[in-house]
Amino acid sequence: MSSRLTSLMLVTAFSLLSDAALAAGTVQGARFGDWGGNCQTTQAGKPVCYLEQTVSKEGSNHPLMVTVIGYAPNKKNPTLILELPAGVDMRQGIHLQVDLNAPVSFVGDCQPRGCRAGFALDDNMTAQFKKGKKAVVAFTPKASNKPILLPISLKGVTSGLQALR
Repeated sequence: MSSRLTSLMLVTAFSLLSDAALAAGTVQGARFGDWGGNCQTTQAGKPVCYLEQTVSKEGSNHPLMVTVIGYAPNKKNPTLILELPAGVDMRQGIHLQVDLNAPVSFVGDCQPRGCRAGFALDDNMTAQFKKGKKAVVAFTPKASNKPILLPISLKGVTSGLQALR
């Protein structure tokens, strides 16, 4: 998935996020541990800011997964969106586990150029993200029965989420 297409999909996915004009000055281009701050402008001209982390195949700039987290309007907890390669078997779902906590499962949608899945974090999952060290995302490609496991570092997510507020 091209980074331009990924950016467009992320802006679309977060187009309902709160007005982030104040956050834009402190988030855009900033690093929060292993997370980068990014802001885009929607077609309506509103700034949308979020944290993102990319996992690429070693020795490649081709992303295997882009993880985005940000706030929807009037929500106290963030929303998590994963951009995944095309061909994920959504019937088996996406599984996310933070440290040794119980995993959560969710589904998404696939298009020819890639898949997107996400959900609004509840209080428990938000606390896990803020206190945790790492998360693992598991999904199974349609052409395989062997799941793919990809890491998400949680280093810096707390300070990044504070900056988004």
